[in-house]
Amino acid sequence: MIPFDKQHQLLDDLDIGFPQASMESGTTTSDDARLPGYPTRQLSDTQGLEDFLLWDLTTPELDSIAPRLWMMSTYSSGNINPLHYQKVKAREVVICEYSRLHLTWKHSQIFIKPLPKYLLSHAFWGSFLVSTSSPLSERREKLVQAAKGLLRTYYYLIKYESDFDMAQSAGLLPRNISWEDFSRFISQAQFIRDWEVSPRYHYGEIRLTRLNFYAKFFLNRWRYEWGRPQYSTYFNRFYGHVLFVFAILSLLLGSLQVELAAESLIKAKWSVMGYIARYFSAICLVVLFLFSLFFTSMLVVMIAHEWIYAIRAVRQKERNKV
Repeated sequence: MIPFDKQHQLLDDLDIGFPQASMESGTTTSDDARLPGYPTRQLSDTQGLEDFLLWDLTTPELDSIAPRLWMMSTYSSGNINPLHYQKVKAREVVICEYSRLHLTWKHSQIFIKPLPKYLLSHAFWGSFLVSTSSPLSERREKLVQAAKGLLRTYYYLIKYESDFDMAQSAGLLPRNISWEDFSRFISQAQFIRDWEVSPRYHYGEIRLTRLNFYAKFFLNRWRYEWGRPQYSTYFNRFYGHVLFVFAILSLLLGSLQVELAAESLIKAKWSVMGYIARYFSAICLVVLFLFSLFFTSMLVVMIAHEWIYAIRAVRQKERNKV
């Protein structure tokens, strides 16, 4: 089923090249017809078209680890913030044509794939994706699931006219469509269910740092996405942590040295100074211990809170299925 009505399509360029007979049979296409948005792709080159669509839409790696993605994201397809709220979270919207990075985020960036123009065409959906007589192979079902999943994310990303304006300014949507037309086009996407989309789209935004961490265990790769090509940039992020550890160790060793020196002062005529040095070193050790315990406890509490939230979300999802 096509997730929007023909009268609400945003691209009618293919209607001329797809007469009604061919749309129903899916057997004829003009040799000169091109994939909207990708003029180098001929619609008559069925195999090449299918390979490109699989590359452009599907997310096989994320689909394969979808049962474990709850460790990296809230188990909800609606876990997607509108574009205006991405700004509230101080996130920069970065255009990325790779579906594998769509809605992944790290620090102050979120990667979003522009909505492909061919998905705006009712004729394209009818001739290539949902038709049982489509010239595409049995892999067509994966394409349909991925296309519906990608389309549904835009229902959540663009909730308000301000989101729509931001999407057009960022190049996520064509500039020749209006807010009213897009609203009518995307309205039925809210009724797309999880069983209709790829497993990856059972989730919304995914934290890329966690995805990189768990890739070692679930994907047999060092990282999911290598985003730091320069060695200097890569190692710079460790300097703060290393300096913090060195500072703690320096304070610890300094306090121990003061304690050892205080022993000799107590035995000499400087006994008062020796006791002051001893008590001061003891206080420094206690403060250092409490300081380390505080930050360690904060880290444990934050991690525990996130895991409890994730587990509750999974259980709630399972209850909703029942």
